[in-house]
Amino acid sequence: YNHNPVALWMHEVNHPETRHVCHDLWDVDPEISVGRRPFALGWFSPDCRDHSKAKGSAPERGPIRRESRDLGWVVVRWARVARPRVIMVENVEEY
Repeated sequence: YNHNPVALWMHEVNHPETRHVCHDLWDVDPEISVGRRPFALGWFSPDCRDHSKAKGSAPERGPIRRESRDLGWVVVRWARVARPRVIMVENVEEY
């Protein structure tokens, strides 16, 4: 799942055998998405550009978009509901 069609397309080019869905992960019910099937790996890459040096410099001291900062919590939601055996989270030190 990814809300950005360009990012999703690039991933699909590199991983053509993977199922790709353009959707906001907050709007996806993990239980419906994976059903009762075993879920081996959850790979999450929360957006951190508003609160880290991922933009290429020190984070700005201005307002942080809540929807960006809160993306880390979607990992907790999926962990509780879908219960993958392994969870990978792309992270930054400010997070």
